[in-house]
Order: sequence, then structure tokens, then C-alpha cells
Amino acid sequence: MGQDRRAIGERIRAAREHLGRNRNQLARELGTSWQHVGRWEQGLTEPSPESLRRIAGYLGVSVDYLLTGADFVAPAQVQPSGEGLAEFLRSYAPADLSEAEVAWLRAAPIDHALATPGEYVNMLHALRGGAAPATRERLPREKSGRQRKVSWDDVAGELGRAASTATRRKP
Repeated sequence: MGQDRRAIGERIRAAREHLGRNRNQLARELGTSWQHVGRWEQGLTEPSPESLRRIAGYLGVSVDYLLTGADFVAPAQVQPSGEGLAEFLRSYAPADLSEAEVAWLRAAPIDHALATPGEYVNMLHALRGGAAPATRERLPREKSGRQRKVSWDDVAGELGRAASTATRRKP
């Protein structure tokens, strides 16, 4: 079992490096951490079947290749099909997606044969200026940075006002 995990990890690493991607890029696409990807590649843990499917899709190899080493499909051999964009449009595109945005995504300077729906989501997010997707509300952020220090006079003043208000309300 440990030997199998190591072999799977070596194949994940080889396919990732063949694409010219680092652990962090793979991790972001899969929604995990680069440390988790590192544990897979070192053979310390084995990816779940769902993770194997997603890894294979991102790396442009078959699940069979990851498990057994057979049928390696080099990314250079993959014919541009636009399946990532088609999947994005079918399953992930927001309802307010315009034709101009679709045209921009089709003309985006990426390898469409290897692009995943998640990459199209990220590009659309960037195209829209980082606005949150329409399905989520953006919460107001508190200002950060240097703020005025609270003095004892401020605290005493607030306590005094609260006490006087409380005494005025008594009958």
C-alpha cells in the first residue's frame, strides 16, 4: 500500500512538473493546501477517488495513469477542445453573464485545451473587477490601519453619560 501511494505521488509530481505548475497552483485548483499536495506527492497519504479524478482532469492525464502508470496523455498531445469553457458555461456561469464576457473568455490568453472551469471562474471574477459573485453578498469591511487611541477621559465620559441616563429613567 505504501509503495502504491509513493508511485501515485511520483506520477502526480511528474505530470504537474510536465505542465510547469507548482504545488500551490495545483492545490488552489483542487481547493486544498500545497502541504496536502506535498503529502500526496511524497506518498504519505493517498488522494480520494474524487480527488484523483480532479487531479487527473487538471493535469491532463487519465486516472488510470495516476493509479497504474499506463496511458499517459501528455498535455502537448491534447487537442484544443474548449471543454473547460463549455463546462463553465454549462454548470458554473452566473445568470448575468453577457455575450461580451463570453467572447472575452473565448479570446483569453490561456491554453483552452488545459483550462478548467475554475480558471474561467477566476478570469471572470478578475474581468468584473474582483466583484463578488451575484449569489453572495459582500460584507462591509472595517477600516484597517492606524486608529486613534482610547483615552481614560473618553471611557470615563461614556461611563458618566451612561450612569446619568440610567438615573434619569428611574421614577
